[in-house]
Amino acid sequence: MKPNPMKIIKHTLSCCLLAPLIGILIGSMATAAPDDAKIARDVDSVQVAKAWFISLMQGDTAVTASLSEAPFNLDGKHEIATMGELKKIYDSVVEKKGKRNLKVGSAKVSLSTPEKVTVLITIEGDDETISVFVKPGDAFRVIGFRY
Repeated sequence: MKPNPMKIIKHTLSCCLLAPLIGILIGSMATAAPDDAKIARDVDSVQVAKAWFISLMQGDTAVTASLSEAPFNLDGKHEIATMGELKKIYDSVVEKKGKRNLKVGSAKVSLSTPEKVTVLITIEGDDETISVFVKPGDAFRVIGFRY
């Protein structure tokens, strides 16, 4: 039986055209999957953002400050330059508003880069959402929030 030249041509073309395309598709799927470092960064950022929010609502400004870092962006309008200034602001907030029984309804990452993770916190029983900005690193710290 003689080989069919058309079958050989079809097979050769399909291998030459499809193999690189399949390689590109498989490669892009591999890069689209989140890596372990990003997942860990996001999880740690959510935990720090929640702990920061809860400590502020409970009036524990020492813990709130320990989870923060200056410069600190306050509501997108003010940049607090030092930790001393930031601690005074936390104390003032607790003094004016008192301890509040607000609880985290949900917390999720809305934007994540190696430099900053934005965590959206919804308040239980409320339609309010705040954005908490976390700086990842050896010690994750809150560097701002927007209400």
